[in-house]
Amino acid sequence: MAILPTNLARVSNQLRANTSLNQIQRTQSQLLRVQNQMTTGRKINVPSDDPGAATIAAQIRKTLEKREAYANNLRSATNTLSEVDATLGDMSNLILEAEQLASANIGDASTQAERESAATVVKSIFSQLLTLGNKSFEGSYLFAGDKLDQPPFEEYAGGVRFLGSETPLKNDFDESTVGEFQVNGASVWGALSTRIESSVDSSPSVTGATRIRDLKGASTEGVRLGVISISNGSTTASVNLTDADTMQDVVNAINNAGVGTVTASINGAGDGVQISGGAGENLTVVDIGGGRTARDLGIFT
Repeated sequence: MAILPTNLARVSNQLRANTSLNQIQRTQSQLLRVQNQMTTGRKINVPSDDPGAATIAAQIRKTLEKREAYANNLRSATNTLSEVDATLGDMSNLILEAEQLASANIGDASTQAERESAATVVKSIFSQLLTLGNKSFEGSYLFAGDKLDQPPFEEYAGGVRFLGSETPLKNDFDESTVGEFQVNGASVWGALSTRIESSVDSSPSVTGATRIRDLKGASTEGVRLGVISISNGSTTASVNLTDADTMQDVVNAINNAGVGTVTASINGAGDGVQISGGAGENLTVVDIGGGRTARDLGIFT
């Protein structure tokens, strides 16, 4: 690169000066571009350096960014599925432990105390399994599918119900590859299996000692305890049955409410509670706060 002399024959001094200045500026611009290339180690620093090559470089950069995004998706999917695998391993261990407890307490070899102790352990295993089913990873529930706003499992009516989705989340792993990076929680946990029922009615005959949780209730969904209202037409009282454990607790709570001559007892057929009032009393029993206790006990009227 050099500054060459200019043929200035038969031209004005102003033109001579302008021509020389333009040539110097072009040379300085070229020198600056070369210096930038040497400093940055890049041939193209601005698109005007080489428009054609700049276009190609932009396309390559875009392709590299997409590839990096696909790589991130693959890493995230790998981490999520590894967490799922570890969780399912923990679940299998807990189920195996429950099976061993059940096998150890079959027959007359175990005492009542041992069975009660085993039942406590099984209850703990149940809680641990529920926690595993609601496990989250990087802000998403592992088994909730595309419903990310709530845990997929909750205790309900003495069991567990599934609130998640059967549709696992998906992501792009290549220009033409879309894959799931979750498992179907409903399938893995058997969440939507039908209820297993015996062909024989094994409901116990109701006594005062019968535990409420052992009853199937009037709607066959168990007895959901809450608050009921009892009135004889002139006196009304709220009866809180939330902490009732046995049917005798229910009877006592109603009798202690002091609603006229209204009394509760286990009926003669041994299949529920009966409530009686005196002559002229207009008996009313309803649930409070959207509960189902009176309906489940069969005394809603």
